[in-house]
Amino acid sequence: ENLKILTRLVESATEKGAEMVFLPEAADFIAGSQKETFELTETTDGKFLTSVKNLAERLGVWISVGFHRKPKATDEDKRLFNTHAVIDNTGEIRSLYDKTHLFSLDLNREMQKGQVANHQSALDESSYIRPGSLAPVVVHNTPVGNVGLAICYDLRFPELATSLRYQGDANVLAYPSAFTLLTGQAGHWHTLLRARAIETQSYVVAAAQDAVHSPKFSTYGHSLVVDPWGQIIAECKQSGPGIVMARINHDREDAGIPRDLDLPATNFTSYVRRILPVSTSRRFDLYPQVGAGQPIPIGTEDFRFGMIKLSSSQIFYRTAVSMAFVNISPLVPGHVLVTPIAVVERFNSLPDGTICDMYMTVKRVSEKLLEHFQADSLTISIQDGKNAGQSVPHVHIHVLPRKAGDFGRNDDIYDALAAHDKVANRKYRSPEEMAAESLVFRKFFYDDHGQPLH
Repeated sequence: ENLKILTRLVESATEKGAEMVFLPEAADFIAGSQKETFELTETTDGKFLTSVKNLAERLGVWISVGFHRKPKATDEDKRLFNTHAVIDNTGEIRSLYDKTHLFSLDLNREMQKGQVANHQSALDESSYIRPGSLAPVVVHNTPVGNVGLAICYDLRFPELATSLRYQGDANVLAYPSAFTLLTGQAGHWHTLLRARAIETQSYVVAAAQDAVHSPKFSTYGHSLVVDPWGQIIAECKQSGPGIVMARINHDREDAGIPRDLDLPATNFTSYVRRILPVSTSRRFDLYPQVGAGQPIPIGTEDFRFGMIKLSSSQIFYRTAVSMAFVNISPLVPGHVLVTPIAVVERFNSLPDGTICDMYMTVKRVSEKLLEHFQADSLTISIQDGKNAGQSVPHVHIHVLPRKAGDFGRNDDIYDALAAHDKVANRKYRSPEEMAAESLVFRKFFYDDHGQPLH
């Protein structure tokens, strides 16, 4: 049924002159239960997306659409993906983006004694959706410009929007959505979308579901198009399925800025960015990504260091993407390693955000090690690739507190690092020794319950 409605709407929009059509999140279906969601979800070769691709080719129109996607059969994590696809006018998939920020809302936690739980105010997307790991994703040279891909709840995270613009060169941000009625009525929808447009000086297109999908879930609707000046230039205010048309023309001069500004007939987006040069005012030297290097509980699960199983007892600091652990054969007291949690072999393959997080972790860890070992210097080193001395195919940063005279010649440390894993009679510590040292270091960052110190 959704596919029939979708087809009719895309056909109607194309007849009205649309060159690109934006459809909502979960345009394939919104099920009444997780069980039904798993049963209905298809792969990219399934009936739903194949039909949308055929529709795009038949009508010669680009389509942005949100849908549920099955993981690979070999994946251990069987949760689904909430995916945003862009399909060109030949029916080819130009890009797929998996929602990275998963919605969680539970007002029932704040219920007073005796109140009845309201299931409409309790949603946890992560229980059945796997977060994506690829961002920013931008599709260049569409009929409306360079389109940055996001989905619904992503609009609450300005760092994604800014990375779409500054890393991906997006001038249009697309947020297919199924925004909850509760938060929409509170004003979040309009405020957040306008904020994303203003801060990135980009068009924002947000196609939204509008329905009572089940007794547990209703969506807000109000599909919007916002211009780079932050003004709403199109909005679908009626309930139920509908179309709202907007001209996303970067050469447009009547885009809602007061006429007394005497806009020239030039690229509108570039003009806004020129008269209010936000990009040249940013201070990259002062602030990294928000929250980079912040500790989270370590937990009890084991990790991987390349091909090596790494016990959680050897880890003394962990963030969302990085970890620091003790060395099995330290060159000097306090010689530790910092790595990304994901097994990535080469430094240049790391996402920018991971690099930032790793080095913020190095900074926090090294400060405490210097104090603990009463050292006055540090060696911070990466061996990137086999010919640089890397023996474990997993990016890792050596952090070594240094003191006067710890090596005969100061630069001997680099020879020692290069030969570290090749020494014939190298001494290895026992797991118990490593766990004991890790426990000492943990106390610098965590309380007795394993919670980060503030």
